[in-house]
Amino acid sequence: MVAASTRWSIYAGSAAFIAGAVAVGSLGAIARTLSTVLGLPTGDAAILLPAPGAVLGGVVWWAVVERRAAVDYPSGAAAGCLTAVLTVGVWTLLVALVYGPGVIFVGETLLVIAIAVVVTTPFGAVMGVAVTAARRLGRVDPADSSSGVE
Repeated sequence: MVAASTRWSIYAGSAAFIAGAVAVGSLGAIARTLSTVLGLPTGDAAILLPAPGAVLGGVVWWAVVERRAAVDYPSGAAAGCLTAVLTVGVWTLLVALVYGPGVIFVGETLLVIAIAVVVTTPFGAVMGVAVTAARRLGRVDPADSSSGVE
C-alpha cells in the first residue's frame, strides 16, 4: 500500500497539471509563442507546457505540506504558488538554454515572464487550496480510511 503522503503528493501533481492546462488556455498567444520559439508542436501546448508542473507539483506538495504535516490552507496555497512559479522558471531556463541567457534580460522577454507568473500563480493558489480541502475532508481517496489528515 502506498503511504497517504505519497498518494496525496501524486494527487497534487495531477491537480497542478490540470491547473496548468487551464492557465495555458488563459495565456493563449503567449503559450503558442513559447511553443513556437522552443520548437514544440503548438497544438500540444496545453499538454506540454504544464507537464513540468505535474512533477513539480507533487514534489513541492510533499516538501511544503506532507513532510511538515502542515495540511492547512496557507501551506496548500503556498505549495500551489511555488509550483506555478517554478514551472514558469523551468520554461524560462529552457529558453535561456536554447537562445542564451542574454535573451532573458531583454525587456519584452521579462514582460512575458512576468505576465506568465502573474497569470499562473492564482491558478496555483486555487489548486493548492482545492487539494488541501480535499485532503482535509478525505473524500477524494476512498482507500484512505483516515479523516484525511494524519
